[in-house]
Amino acid sequence: MPPEPRSKHSVPGLDFSAVRECLPPYFVDIVCLLRLTGMRPSELCSMRVEDIDRSKDIWVYIPERH
Repeated sequence: MPPEPRSKHSVPGLDFSAVRECLPPYFVDIVCLLRLTGMRPSELCSMRVEDIDRSKDIWVYIPERH
């Protein structure tokens, strides 16, 4: 039987803040979005503007396919 995969945890807040201070604003936005949504970097890279409903105060991302 294969071993169980290690559980994944988010980066501790202090570590995250320290790294954020070293990044350009563009990358801060990226890592914050990844952290808030739990999406993978490949999922973020595949996002398209036309898949985001921005008609209301809260934006909704509806991918073309999931």
